[in-house]
Amino acid sequence: MIQKVKLFSAILIGAVVGWTLEFYRIPTIHPKQSFLTGFLIGITLISLLFLVFKFRWIHANGKVWMIISIMVFSGSILSVSWVYFENDDLRKRIKSQENLIDRQKEILYSEQVKGLAGMSADVMNEVKIELASNDSGKLSARLIQRIAALSHVLKPYAISGANDMDPQEILSPERGHLLLQLCFLPLDSNTFSKLKSEVSFAQADLSAVNLSGIDLSGINLEMANLRDAILDEVNLEGAILQEACLWGAKLNNANLQGADLTRANLEWAEIQNANLTHCIINGAMLENAKLSNTTLARAQVQWAFLKGAKLEGANLEHADLKGADLRKANFHKANLSQVNLTLAKVNEASFVDVNFHNTRIMEDNWLDLLISQNVDGAEQIGKLYSVEIDTTKRAKHRLQKISL
Repeated sequence: MIQKVKLFSAILIGAVVGWTLEFYRIPTIHPKQSFLTGFLIGITLISLLFLVFKFRWIHANGKVWMIISIMVFSGSILSVSWVYFENDDLRKRIKSQENLIDRQKEILYSEQVKGLAGMSADVMNEVKIELASNDSGKLSARLIQRIAALSHVLKPYAISGANDMDPQEILSPERGHLLLQLCFLPLDSNTFSKLKSEVSFAQADLSAVNLSGIDLSGINLEMANLRDAILDEVNLEGAILQEACLWGAKLNNANLQGADLTRANLEWAEIQNANLTHCIINGAMLENAKLSNTTLARAQVQWAFLKGAKLEGANLEHADLKGADLRKANFHKANLSQVNLTLAKVNEASFVDVNFHNTRIMEDNWLDLLISQNVDGAEQIGKLYSVEIDTTKRAKHRLQKISL
């Protein structure tokens, strides 16, 4: 009798636990199955507790032991299986609903874009009329404000297949089209400067465009897509290009002085004979980029990725390359005077005929590490430079040229 009471009590407690789990929807499955699943889990938990605290009693009652063992095993298998399949079905239904919502959003936005296209056409017609009415190339403050308001309305949206690396990007082709139209209008420099400062071109889609020689100084192109763009001799002084995609872009002879390229993608880009003085390139991707004869004096290049980059003849004087990945990069005849190379990776890099005057480093055996890391020019550097304690306290050590 006592055994039956205990067994009934265990089942009752399991039922209470099941009701409780059903009330709180744990696990998250269909309501019709939540009680049964919760009940099975409750029975399992109570049975396990029963095993822990009543082991001696169970050992003396073989049949009860067998019943409880079967309950524990069956309840566990059924509960886990039920929860898995129900949650999997729930995830599929949620994903289906999300896809439906995304399609509805795309349809809704496509209708909005049609309306915005008409608005953009009206604004540009007004611009052309105003420019035709005077020969100065100036636009009224009211019209500049209207263009700025239009750019904020042309919000970025998900574009499938924007590039091979990221199958879906958040971009605004309309902002890119607006910039192209403005670039080739006969605007005077002051009017264009006001437009660049007030109009938003962030996340604009400008892939493969040709803007060679255009003055884009101070423009905001944050997170814009400039993949394969031709930007030779372009003026991007002080421009905001944070997280922009410039993969494969051509920026030869460009002026990027003081530009912010934080976490930008410049892989395979051509940036030869360019001016990147005081440029911020922290965390940027520059793998296999061509930066030959480019000026990077006092540039911030911390934790950037320059693996395989070509920097022959580049001037990096006073640049900060802390933690940068310089593996297999080519610095032939480059100027690395007073550069911060602490924590930088230089495995298999080429440092032939490089100026290392007062270059800051971390390790006192840095010259020996160059040999072990297969650095080209390591022996030459070891003959020309010695490691000294950095008295400026900006780093632990620095390289000092040996007087011959």
